Amino acid sequence: MKNLFIASVLGWAISAMACQPSQQKPQADSLPPKEDGAIVVPPVDSSVLIEPSRALDEAVVTMIKNNLEKKYANDLAKQLLDSTSRSFYAEAYDVNDDGNKEIFVSLMGPYFCGSGGCNVLLLKSNGERITDFTVTATPIIVSNTSSHKWKDLIIESGGKKHLVKFNGKNYPSNPSVQPVYKETVSDTLPKVLDIAHHTYPKYTF
Repeated sequence: MKNLFIASVLGWAISAMACQPSQQKPQADSLPPKEDGAIVVPPVDSSVLIEPSRALDEAVVTMIKNNLEKKYANDLAKQLLDSTSRSFYAEAYDVNDDGNKEIFVSLMGPYFCGSGGCNVLLLKSNGERITDFTVTATPIIVSNTSSHKWKDLIIESGGKKHLVKFNGKNYPSNPSVQPVYKETVSDTLPKVLDIAHHTYPKYTF
């Protein structure tokens, strides 16, 4: 009787083990590739890394806001600008090498942007307007050539890059009618408002 009981228990244990689902081993091609026993990590594309914020001084931001509120006072009073169109990015860059940084202001939203680009204002450090660019895509590239002691700008408009030169008083406002820039743009040239690769504060007015 004792031997029969032991045999029954052993038979039950074997049956239970046979019913348990087997753990499936991962397929070899689903594992990360290895080299000398170590997992190979794909290289990071440094071109898409977001770099530190480029915030402006509070006094400069206030000056820009006052400038925009004055320039678009009538449209603001008529509530023609939605909340998105009251936002902007800005960056300071000295384009005439006089030691004072000019300020590029990229406006946003449906009021200022179309299929060819957006409005971008270029201001002196004291807030005086130099040029109101239309149909402008960012970034704006600062060339290593100059006209009237102001850097030439390479501006994309309508999907093409154009060379925009200072005429002694200001830059032409519509980049799309300026000569197409056919040369290869050097990666070493400064880029202003490079929003795709830098973190800029979004301001509102």
